[in-house]
Amino acid sequence: VYGALKGQGLGRFMDVGELTMFADYRVPQILREVGVLQYSPSLASKIDGFEEIDAGCEEEVEIRALTIQAVEILTAVLR
Repeated sequence: VYGALKGQGLGRFMDVGELTMFADYRVPQILREVGVLQYSPSLASKIDGFEEIDAGCEEEVEIRALTIQAVEILTAVLR
């Protein structure tokens, strides 16, 4: 939102410098690859089989939320 609206209107955040990440699809891929995130066998099977995970479904929301949490923990450890 911040980037798309160039920091104006609804995209104006006074603390944007405090953000550590946004929940895209590449970060969880990388975190899984390096062993930070581990998925259940059923979810791993879906992802490894390139099955589409519906936007907003429980699995998708959990992946995004846990990715954010993992990055926050990594950031705290590295600071």
